[in-house]
Amino acid sequence: MEDFKEYLSQSVVKARKMKRGQYNLLRGWATPKNESADDLGWLVINKSLFKRNVAGYDGYVSWLPEEAFEEMYEKIQPVVAVE
Repeated sequence: MEDFKEYLSQSVVKARKMKRGQYNLLRGWATPKNESADDLGWLVINKSLFKRNVAGYDGYVSWLPEEAFEEMYEKIQPVVAVE
């Protein structure tokens, strides 16, 4: 692993729960035999990336298993204006 370098990423994304099989259908992919279509995870849309990779979505679309998503992201609490 000598050729790997470390990077830090900070971005705000939109996400919703989605099973792996649903994501594969969205992308037009078959679920590989070594993966379960019922794996729980999150559909992630990153609007800060220029590339759009799925028609109908405004941002770069990806999927993360539930545990990985929960380790990487924290829900943003809405700010309520006080008058």
